[in-house]
Amino acid sequence: MRTVLSAALPRAVREELIPRNVARLVELPEWQRTTIRPWTVDEAKRFLTAARSDPLYAAFLLLILYGLRRGEALGLRWADIDFEAGTIEIRQQLQRIRGQLLLGPVKTRAGKRDMPLLDLCL
Repeated sequence: MRTVLSAALPRAVREELIPRNVARLVELPEWQRTTIRPWTVDEAKRFLTAARSDPLYAAFLLLILYGLRRGEALGLRWADIDFEAGTIEIRQQLQRIRGQLLLGPVKTRAGKRDMPLLDLCL
């Protein structure tokens, strides 16, 4: 709603539909980051047990074990998994841009990483 008003009210002033943008007088409360409480090991195990037959089970496993972002897990290719060296290379992510799904680079340089291929993932 704030985004829509931020665009609509200045335009209404320019088009002389309203004399001034009174929304600029409002003081917004300071934004507070909510505390993130990750799952316990037991909660993660229960989730994986319940999701065992789901077609996305492999993605859930990667998300939980490696802490991958959703886009990173969905951007993985078979070429990113080196079974001989026992590594997974994170190089790209799947993103939704203007309604289209596109592959792109990971967000940060630190996001480009190699991780050990755990037995559970094999």
